[in-house]
Amino acid sequence: MTAFAAAAAVLAADPNLGTSAVYTPAIGAAVPCRVVLSRREPDAFSGSSGAGRRTTGWEAMLPAASLPGFRPARGETLTIGDVDYQIEEVAMDPLSGAYTLTLTLSGPDARGA
Repeated sequence: MTAFAAAAAVLAADPNLGTSAVYTPAIGAAVPCRVVLSRREPDAFSGSSGAGRRTTGWEAMLPAASLPGFRPARGETLTIGDVDYQIEEVAMDPLSGAYTLTLTLSGPDARGA
């Protein structure tokens, strides 16, 4: 495990930063894990065309060590508390220590968003 992977695991385990979640792959059983959830805000300086603009939403930092044998994919689910999020994008950090998941509300939760 790299130093960054170890740091990502410590951050997710911290009760002040991390939260319990359940990752549900398209095939296979749900996997309990810990994530650091953050709110995404739109870019302030995206220009007048809006090209490349980030929208408001959610991101989760998920330590790769939390999901041995899995790679999260678009369309799968991350449940935090009683809220289901659909994974829209997955990015692995350059040192392969953690995934950044771009999330949207799914199911009944999305109707109120």
